[in-house]
Amino acid sequence: MDRKQLIMEKAIELFAARGFESTSVQQITEHCGISKGAFYLSFKSKDELILEIIDYFMKRFTTGVDRVVREKIDPKQKLFNLFYYLFGEFQRHSDLAKMFVRDQLHSLNEELLIKIYRYDQLMNQSILQLLEECYGSKIQHTKYELLFNIKGLMDNYSHIIFTYQMPIDVRLLSDVLVEKTNILANYSQKVLINEIMFTNMMEKMKFHPQNVEEFIEIEIKHLLNSLTDTLELESVEILQNELKKSNPSHAIILGMLENMKKNNQCHWLIYLVNLKLCPNK
Repeated sequence: MDRKQLIMEKAIELFAARGFESTSVQQITEHCGISKGAFYLSFKSKDELILEIIDYFMKRFTTGVDRVVREKIDPKQKLFNLFYYLFGEFQRHSDLAKMFVRDQLHSLNEELLIKIYRYDQLMNQSILQLLEECYGSKIQHTKYELLFNIKGLMDNYSHIIFTYQMPIDVRLLSDVLVEKTNILANYSQKVLINEIMFTNMMEKMKFHPQNVEEFIEIEIKHLLNSLTDTLELESVEILQNELKKSNPSHAIILGMLENMKKNNQCHWLIYLVNLKLCPNK
């Protein structure tokens, strides 16, 4: 484990126990067994540390949801897998959630909240795609309402883990959520959230295509400085050069992504490139 990862993991433990405001850099360094100088070589401030923690986990959740949705299996099985993946992650990383339950998000700065909402929008796109695969034209009128209903159910059930700190049977909960989603998709008719309302709500946090290209460049530079495997480094370099071309080869790009997929460090870049290639997928 590198120093940055160590600091993030130890900081999560302290933030979950004490809250953001009550945890100092001094306490973090003592908990990590490192000097303040070592901390500031990795992070400029406590705020930057918090942003990186959120980035790390939101990228993990977003790419995880995307992988589930892109699986070449029956859509109804994918729906189960989506709930199973998310609640499995919630249960494994309950300390992270306790950070937010404790602080109720009101103490977080605007930049961090915007980050969270943008990641949330990306996951909305993936979930909507999966709902359309599962139910087709049947939910054309209700799909945005259905998305909000599902996320509301997930939020309520997540309190079992985050607020009451009780373990759950993730497989059973996934079955329960699939059943409730089927009922809502098949029988719900009245809607509050239509396409216009949904679009208006999301507009302030819109993830523009040009942002995707910018984020790809940032992530490529990060990976070129952090990867050690020769094949992965060469794949990132080839990918970078291919993406600069006016007519890049999708076959070459997909081949380079395939070379990286076993490394978790590369999953965010893979997600962003797939988003650029297929923005509606």
